[in-house]
Amino acid sequence: MEFEQENNELEDAKAPDYSEILQNLLDPEKELSVSTYYYLSDMPDEHLAAFKANWLNIEGQRRVVIARNMADIAENNFQVDYSPIAPDLLNDAEDKVRLAALDMLWDSDKVELIQPIIKIMEFDQSTQVRAAAAASLGHYLLMAQWGELSLEVEDPISAALLRQINDATTPLPVRRASLESISSLSLPEIQTYIRDAYESGVPEMELSAVFAMGRSADPMWLPIIQEELESSDNEMRGEAAKAAGIIGDSSMSETLAEIAQEDDDLEVRILAVTALGLIGNDIATNVLAELSEEVEDDALLDAIEEALEEMAMLGMDIDLSILDWQGDEDADDDLPLAE
Repeated sequence: MEFEQENNELEDAKAPDYSEILQNLLDPEKELSVSTYYYLSDMPDEHLAAFKANWLNIEGQRRVVIARNMADIAENNFQVDYSPIAPDLLNDAEDKVRLAALDMLWDSDKVELIQPIIKIMEFDQSTQVRAAAAASLGHYLLMAQWGELSLEVEDPISAALLRQINDATTPLPVRRASLESISSLSLPEIQTYIRDAYESGVPEMELSAVFAMGRSADPMWLPIIQEELESSDNEMRGEAAKAAGIIGDSSMSETLAEIAQEDDDLEVRILAVTALGLIGNDIATNVLAELSEEVEDDALLDAIEEALEEMAMLGMDIDLSILDWQGDEDADDDLPLAE
């Protein structure tokens, strides 16, 4: 099933038969097409109501598969909007459905969902779901700071996140996600929380602290980030590379260039390439151009192409003809629907 091709064909297709779609959803033997998932986006009110009324009549594991596929499609297609469906899925008995619903809302501007997500973070029976809710709240904070939402949303979210950070009974994954989410706020106490996490001696919290340093976009953290770029731990080097890219300071370029060229871990190299694209200076341009002619790994080459494209969009003088374009082939990749 070809992702973009199916999407384009839908524009010229006849109006969907929602009664048939609902019957297909309810039939445990029916394999759902990509087009069915697209039709679940922005359904007319009467059909949305029918979907909601029948959702729990779908067997639990099938609900998990359907919800996960919707979440994956939403992540890959900005035109798809499952936010009218997501609130009902947030109350589903299946943990994985609730997780998928939170993933569907990764770019949502629906402020009415903030309080339900806070409630999930505080009281859900699943630690994984609570952590995902905490991470989702960070998205709303970022949108407020970018001017896409009112700054009034910050107070209830930050208060809820701080309660999780300061509560000794909060599970570690939830505390980590809460710290990462709140770190975008420019508050003096946030710096203290980040530093405490970094000095906690708990490896997972140290990783979250470096993530938070990047999201804070505060250059004060650059000496620590520089040090962690040379860590013996692959995951820490990766987090430091991401943080360096977000802060975007040119002083990180040479170290990131070395990592992009020579690191033993492929994922760390990819993250360093992405960071160089965000910094976007001459060092980044030269290193990425050289790598584009040398590397053979598809994932690394894709990251280099994306980084150079990002730099070009930001106004840098980039000769994109150096790339061996695979764009037309990539556009026809099959959508990886869960089964």
